Amino acid sequence: MRSDTELARQYARTGSEEAFAEIARRHGATVYRACLRILGDRHAAEDASQAVFLVLVDRRRSLPRVRNLGAWLHGVARRIALMSRRTSARRTRNEEEAGMLRNCDGTGAGSDRDAAMELLDGELSRLPARQREAVVLRYLEDRSVEESARIAGCPAGTLGRRASDGLAGLRRRLASRGAVLSAGVLGALLTEEAARTVPETLLPALLAVPGLASGMGAAGATGCKATVLAKGAVKAMFMTKLKIATAALCAAAAVGVGTPFAYRALAAGVAGKGGKAAEVDIKETELGKMAASMKPGELKIFQTKGYTRDLMKSWYDWEKNLRGAHKGYAIISWSNDANWDPVSRQLFYFGLGHYASPKFVKYSADSNEWKLLELPKWADKRKNKSKKWPVGHTYDLETVIPEKRLFAMKWRELTHIYNIDTDKWSQRPSGAGKWTKAAGTPMEYFPEMKGLILVGDHNNLVLVDVETWKPRTLGKASIGIHGVMEYNPVFKVMMFGGGDGGKTGNRSFSLLDAKGKITRVKNSPVHVRCTPEAKLTCDPVSGEYLVQGRGARKMYAFHPVKNEWKEMSFKAPGGVAAQIPELGVVMFCAPWGGKVWLYKHKPLWPDAEPERGKAR
Repeated sequence: MRSDTELARQYARTGSEEAFAEIARRHGATVYRACLRILGDRHAAEDASQAVFLVLVDRRRSLPRVRNLGAWLHGVARRIALMSRRTSARRTRNEEEAGMLRNCDGTGAGSDRDAAMELLDGELSRLPARQREAVVLRYLEDRSVEESARIAGCPAGTLGRRASDGLAGLRRRLASRGAVLSAGVLGALLTEEAARTVPETLLPALLAVPGLASGMGAAGATGCKATVLAKGAVKAMFMTKLKIATAALCAAAAVGVGTPFAYRALAAGVAGKGGKAAEVDIKETELGKMAASMKPGELKIFQTKGYTRDLMKSWYDWEKNLRGAHKGYAIISWSNDANWDPVSRQLFYFGLGHYASPKFVKYSADSNEWKLLELPKWADKRKNKSKKWPVGHTYDLETVIPEKRLFAMKWRELTHIYNIDTDKWSQRPSGAGKWTKAAGTPMEYFPEMKGLILVGDHNNLVLVDVETWKPRTLGKASIGIHGVMEYNPVFKVMMFGGGDGGKTGNRSFSLLDAKGKITRVKNSPVHVRCTPEAKLTCDPVSGEYLVQGRGARKMYAFHPVKNEWKEMSFKAPGGVAAQIPELGVVMFCAPWGGKVWLYKHKPLWPDAEPERGKAR
């Protein structure tokens, strides 16, 4: 059995009727049922299904760029069905919309079940593409794991994991809308949907689509309806792309960098969940609106819900027996950054108050709210066998791996991993070895190298592959304890350095490129060390690094291509920083809660065109 990818490439390259027929047989029923759930009328659903495959014929040349054909067809089906329903609603001014449209069984009665399935379709379209494809194959098409894996072109274990993660994601999304379902009930609802009968006329109608596309003049009434729907859908898809491109270019121009690289950095969020245009909705959140209202060089307080002193202070009831002077430590103290996940649009932070207990918190852009998350057993004395809290700070030891849906935090010899989709913790060897000083050195994710970058035994820079979790030494790292590290999404490099060392502290910095080459750059004008005020972050639009020194609170910018430092008039607030590339801003969070700031950087090298991968 050929995979969807192989079929799509063959059809795109040759226009093979055999390949088209196989795609229609494989996914036609799922497309029809998706349309039926929204339209409620079998004839209208059949017209809409034909329109979906007319779009497939029209977009044949672009199919090689479609990563998940089944998920793509499901998304087109939902769009065409919604468009058809809006058109029908405009024609019926004197009737209840539900009474006309929800007519699946021919009685004209409304259906709570169809309403629930329509809600589910909407949330399904927001899942990452690979998870969406797995859920469609396993549940909506009721295929076995093995058959689904062959169609998706991946191992059975991978397909099963994607389906499980997708189902868990659907449950959370539905719960946020007030529909709390167990995994078993949700799976049964989806599988039951796959058993709904499909009219015998559907497949012949779909197989006739290529002829319909080339000979519209001879088409009957049904063909005409399908053609009108298909043309409308193609036009809508084009206009959506045009709006996204225009918004991104305008945002790049507002920052003062009208380059393709700035555009790509801002548009990166659009492709975060399988490349769906719906990701642009982040600009409609409170976070997105605030970012859009800001001018380059502006720092603004951003009002969020739940970011309070109580949330950000440690639980310290046990401290009186140890270090009373540390009573009341904030979890944001000796830390460099929080970590943004572009897929879920959430910010994660795991904090320790040294001799005070840890907390794990997140911010959601969708709800504009902060929440406390559950601690893993090793970090909670109420659950672990030793009955002790961990001692220390998180410094710059945590990161997010968006492609794997993971938040990772290095703690001595172990990397603790939180699955964002399943809310579960696990552990892996960190790759840092047993060098005790490695506990206070940073870790970040390098997307192009598909690995975690950290400092191990004897100041060796180590790459840990996130597929195999095997470490590989890259070279020596000139970095001290309490040093910092930050990935640059524009130039595709990792900057690291600073920390303890010498009379004035370690001021040396280096760049790591995507090929694993380490290059020393000019020393920082200030000592940078993980403290409440000092930090290293990066402007996600210009690619300029923003560096604040310890104590002096002077802020400097560093250009990785020019290898130059410049002092800034801007001074960052204390706390932790987080890049938000989709919106072109950096978020700063105060140590004791209460205040969150957004900063939109004004480049200090406005004439320097960013060149990805060409930093010194």
